[in-house]
Amino acid sequence: MKKCSYLFLINFLVFSTFSCGNNNPSNKNKANSKIAFLTDYHKVEDESIFKSCYELVQNFCSNNDIPLRLREPNGNTDANRKTALKLMVEEGNNVFIMVGNNFADAILNIAPYYPSAKFIGINISKDDLYASYFKDYDSNLNNPKWDNEFINLNNVYTINIEDEIMSYVYGYNFVLNGYTNLGFIGSYENNYIKKHGFNFIKGIEDASINLNKEINVKYAYGNVDTSSKKVTDRLNTWFGLGLEGLYAFGGDIYLSGLDSASQKGINGKVLIDNFVLKESTLDTYQSSIIGISKKVYLPYLEDVLNSLNNGTFNSGNIEVGIDDINYSSNCYFENKLFKEFNNDEILLKVKNDKTIIVRDYSSLITNSHLINLDYQEVI
Repeated sequence: MKKCSYLFLINFLVFSTFSCGNNNPSNKNKANSKIAFLTDYHKVEDESIFKSCYELVQNFCSNNDIPLRLREPNGNTDANRKTALKLMVEEGNNVFIMVGNNFADAILNIAPYYPSAKFIGINISKDDLYASYFKDYDSNLNNPKWDNEFINLNNVYTINIEDEIMSYVYGYNFVLNGYTNLGFIGSYENNYIKKHGFNFIKGIEDASINLNKEINVKYAYGNVDTSSKKVTDRLNTWFGLGLEGLYAFGGDIYLSGLDSASQKGINGKVLIDNFVLKESTLDTYQSSIIGISKKVYLPYLEDVLNSLNNGTFNSGNIEVGIDDINYSSNCYFENKLFKEFNNDEILLKVKNDKTIIVRDYSSLITNSHLINLDYQEVI
């Protein structure tokens, strides 16, 4: 649902009475809370943030005698997520904890109609919400129009860790360690994948300028979130042409990367986002698992859960950036690729100049003659 569908709700939302328990806390709030936990298209057993967040919510509900319902997806579509969320509302739940950036559309379609319920989104950014809300969204977070014109959702609280910063670091480290033929394969051409792909390329570009080294980069989206023959065939071509390092991001698309890199005679390496990756794999591959720690969201989720009990719940969007957390200590990295790994030095550069990180996802741009970019879009 785009902006034109929401306009009639604005006045309703502004003057709605939102039951956030600002009276006396505790037993009343606990008794009234019925929590539903939903995942976007992953299972809680994915050994990633889905599991860690669910276990935290389980403990909270157990300690406070609050009913908890788990709803896992029937499929990876906005329609399925909206249906799942609506069903949880109709069951009588009134607190909804949704994990995964794909929930933005469901939140915007359901939350306005239930102003007394509370909707908590994990790994959902302003960019995700804007992309679902604005019909003319240009994917540029630097444009103040989007902040100024976005609807006021008084019952929605979202938390996002700016993990794209680490994608910048990984791109930089590839070049630092002598790789000159690199690639990025993303699952889907959406802003969540773009922000990682674009910042991976930006890290490559900045390192190439600092080292005065020419780098060849291939870039594409598979339009799938698992392995597929068409993606594996394309990556076979890339590795056959001399690709040395691949960053695979989104869902299980890394499986195609591993299939290609493990072919006889291929000496390629695969860097894998661990967002939904079981940490027990990959022993037979020349690859590394990387990503933000699956526990990084827990302090923020714990705070908002406690606010349900003490009557201090407030709506808003929290963007957790480099000034808020220590990325080095919150970064999971199983290093099989890099002899030299300068996380702290690169992160200090980002902290001192936050304009380094790409915030405009409207088009992939490189500004250096040292980068030979082969942008293949969607496979």
